[in-house]
Amino acid sequence: MMEEIKDVSPFNYAKEDFPVEVKLVRRKKGYVIKKVTFPSALPAPGENNTVRCYYYQAEKEERSPAIVILPIAGGNYFFSKKMAKFLVRRGMNCLRLERVVRLLDSEANLEIVRRRFIKTIIDAKRSIDWLVSQKEIDPQRIGTTGASLGAFLSSLVAETDTRIKSSVFILGGGDLARLFSQSREKTIRSFRKRVMKKEGLTEEEFSQLVSQKLEDIDPLTYVGRLSPETVLMINTVNDVVVPRDCTLEFWSRVGEPELIWLPFTHTASFFAFRYARGKTFQHFQRTLSVKE
Repeated sequence: MMEEIKDVSPFNYAKEDFPVEVKLVRRKKGYVIKKVTFPSALPAPGENNTVRCYYYQAEKEERSPAIVILPIAGGNYFFSKKMAKFLVRRGMNCLRLERVVRLLDSEANLEIVRRRFIKTIIDAKRSIDWLVSQKEIDPQRIGTTGASLGAFLSSLVAETDTRIKSSVFILGGGDLARLFSQSREKTIRSFRKRVMKKEGLTEEEFSQLVSQKLEDIDPLTYVGRLSPETVLMINTVNDVVVPRDCTLEFWSRVGEPELIWLPFTHTASFFAFRYARGKTFQHFQRTLSVKE
């Protein structure tokens, strides 16, 4: 049974018209790719304030489902590009978002991280505003996916936007305090050390501070809005980037949805990408009634 719905005010925004620029990038067999840009809902001085997406539009006559793909925290867009191409070739339109800002960098503190999380989620939800206005999209069949931190972000989108009907979270979970306190990922580790040194905190005090500052943007806070039948989780058994307890707590709180464990580390999960994208397609095919 779904938990009581909590207030989602950090991710609320005014529904209003905004300028969107759409340019054709290339034509491929069975689909086209379009670049979609629009202003961020929460512009900040010194940051990129233009949201950039790539729309993979299947050439189908009937209205079709669409998948919103959130990016990983850094590096290239290998995961999201390959996932979008794989799904669109099977009849699913895809909107692949790119990073507006890096959530963690040398200038970030917990207040900045919180604001950037909110900015990212609201911009993703506004991208759905544009997406569902397209005549070829069935607004009742919208899904989302992401990997690593992109899975944390896509879970927040799914939890706080009722238009999302199905989700696949790859290498994700919940509990930002545990993630920021225990992850061995280089960027998170550097952020943790910098904040602890600046604030003079012990590890326990750091964890408590993260919990206090970021509770209202933690996937665990809104997890009761998800239905286990609509969720697929794919994780690795030897993950030192996303602690296992982050995954298990999120999985338990969702209501024990299907969870696939891959026999790899976080980074070595690359070798199972083809398997993971196949399972992702099967999940969306079943939950969104997709016909190839």
